[in-house]
Amino acid sequence: MDLRLAAVLLLLCATFTISEGGIPRCCVKISQKIPQRLLKHVEKYDFQTSSGFCDIPALVLYMKRKKFCADPSLINKVINAINKRRKQVPQDLFGMIK
Repeated sequence: MDLRLAAVLLLLCATFTISEGGIPRCCVKISQKIPQRLLKHVEKYDFQTSSGFCDIPALVLYMKRKKFCADPSLINKVINAINKRRKQVPQDLFGMIK
């Protein structure tokens, strides 16, 4: 009896853990402005569409341990900030290492 109960509990725990990992984390509101200090720390971005699990379209910005939801029309601002930051890194960085 105890072995059956343990097996059922183990199965339930495994099912709950697997299904919890599949739940999308949607933006529920978006910002119309992106603070300049935040743009400096954007590591990557993604788009959330309103079709499927999430209710609203959003531009999702990822920083270390943070996520920021913005209006998708602000994508050009994000791309420009990322490109500007890349230009500030020395182009011949590997040439300096000998």
